[in-house]
Amino acid sequence: MLGKTSRTIGALTAMGLVVAGVAATSLPASGQTVPEATQPVFAPYGTLTINLTDRVGTYTLDLAGDVTNPVPEPILASQPCAAVLAGTGNLLRLIPNPASATKDADTVQIRDSAVGVNTGNTSCGSSAAAVIARNEQLKIELGPAIPASVYVKAASLRVTQLKRGDLQVRLDDRTMGSPITISQSPQTVPIATPINTTADLFRSITLQSTSTRDNEGLSVFNGTSFELVTLDPNFEVAVNCGEKVTQTATAGIATKAVFFRGLNAIKPGIVQPACSDVGASVEIRTSGATYPAGAVFWDNSQIGVDGSQQAVRGTITIDWAPVADPAKLDRQIDYDGDGLAAGFVPTLWCVSFASPTDGVLPLYPGAAQTVARPANAPGAVYIDGSWRVPWCLVSDTRVLQGSTIKQTEVLFGSGDPLRK
Repeated sequence: MLGKTSRTIGALTAMGLVVAGVAATSLPASGQTVPEATQPVFAPYGTLTINLTDRVGTYTLDLAGDVTNPVPEPILASQPCAAVLAGTGNLLRLIPNPASATKDADTVQIRDSAVGVNTGNTSCGSSAAAVIARNEQLKIELGPAIPASVYVKAASLRVTQLKRGDLQVRLDDRTMGSPITISQSPQTVPIATPINTTADLFRSITLQSTSTRDNEGLSVFNGTSFELVTLDPNFEVAVNCGEKVTQTATAGIATKAVFFRGLNAIKPGIVQPACSDVGASVEIRTSGATYPAGAVFWDNSQIGVDGSQQAVRGTITIDWAPVADPAKLDRQIDYDGDGLAAGFVPTLWCVSFASPTDGVLPLYPGAAQTVARPANAPGAVYIDGSWRVPWCLVSDTRVLQGSTIKQTEVLFGSGDPLRK
């Protein structure tokens, strides 16, 4: 079993290098490109649909997991022109010509089973009414009843065409997209972009047509819908096997912390599911009431974003800020991450370690080997009939830099601890 070697800094100053202990590792090789995980962690929130018929309509929210109890909201409109009342709509807001100087006089109008824009109080009987025609735009945005943590992941636009005009779309305040050909009426136009970061999600969509005439263009037809998702408040990104999550800091207890996810743990006789994204977070926390000396926190879920069980294993590499006092190199860990002073204990070395899949965690000191979680082992994990620490030390490298010591640690395991 590996043990931590205790050495004095003064005895090794001539070498310029201090190694407090090193275990054999099989981490990504130097120079190997490890992709950074960037995708957000989100869960289905529901589907929001615009229902229109005979110059009236509703917005309907079908919440995920509760599709038998839809939440309807009537679209408030004045008659006889079926003009949507400005500033109304709790689930959705329809806004005419959002960047126009005449927007206060413009309206969104329902015509049969579609909505469009009526600019400048044009007669509601005109062929130009309720059509997104030349120089007109219709903005559709999530209303105040939709939490700020909810975004649109994708949209299914149902579009009708009056004579001619193709569709252009802008998401939030991004650049207006290239024309999308409209060849039938109504036509379903899917709007979906790759979700690589949270910036790819959106809360509003603005439509315009390529029409060059006031009485030609497009309308938004009955059945237009939006797929809503909510961001997971507990995790920053979704990480898959072979990906990493990096956090850096210019000040504080550490300069860099990297979580690398290896393959799922292999358990004899148990078929593990294929790797799937799980939520993960890495934080370099500054001083505060909960962690007065600062701390590094990291966390990973054991449930995939697809709902599958994932036996996550990985490593965390921490570049600690250089220190002058050798006593500060004896880092402590709070296995359950509650930040309580009583929870911080010395870190144990791994029993063995070859890769982030097959490392062996040491037994939790003093934990009774029973199925029930011992009260004296917060954060312990039950593996093969024994309670073990969730994270153990793989390597601890210390390098002299003038009058300070630069320390880099690598730990192996899974879970949500604090280390200081």
